[in-house]
Amino acid sequence: MTSKIGLVKRLILRISVDRKLLQVDHITPKSMSGKDDYKKLQILHRHCHDEKTTVDGSVVKYA
Repeated sequence: MTSKIGLVKRLILRISVDRKLLQVDHITPKSMSGKDDYKKLQILHRHCHDEKTTVDGSVVKYA
């Protein structure tokens, strides 16, 4: 049986002309106990995903 996350990723690839245009985002970052449940995911434009990731604390910054 195909997982719902796998299905979401395949659908994104089908609707995106440039396969890097849309990305799956965890609404709550996995680094902050976010889950892989499809209800906890959203589809974002690549640039918007990069901006959200920078702001939401999911990027680990090394000293």
